[in-house]
Amino acid sequence: MALFLATHINKLDKKGRISIPSSFRTVLTLGESQQFVAFRSYKYQAIECCTLARMQQLSEGVDQLDIFSEAQDDFTAAIFADAQQISIDGDGRAVLPQILIEYAGLDESAAFVGRGATFQ
Repeated sequence: MALFLATHINKLDKKGRISIPSSFRTVLTLGESQQFVAFRSYKYQAIECCTLARMQQLSEGVDQLDIFSEAQDDFTAAIFADAQQISIDGDGRAVLPQILIEYAGLDESAAFVGRGATFQ
């Protein structure tokens, strides 16, 4: 499994476009997908991001929980209900939804922070 490593700072333009660091794009495109999943962090004022495959793993983990349990309800509400698929264009850029930009307090730039299987 390839990992998201290091910290990169890239500019965010007025249209919400930002270049994804090349090392992160490499990890994201290993599964031949030009997309990633982004959602509001439940712990930090940040955007949590992962591959579609990682989101599938999380879904399979949730399937192991009792469907009527608080843990299952909290997990699905915190992550899946808020998650958005973000496409990467041919220039390696992504357009972030305004709701995520506002939540993370992004203005002219953003830090991409590698966290192993995920990034913020």
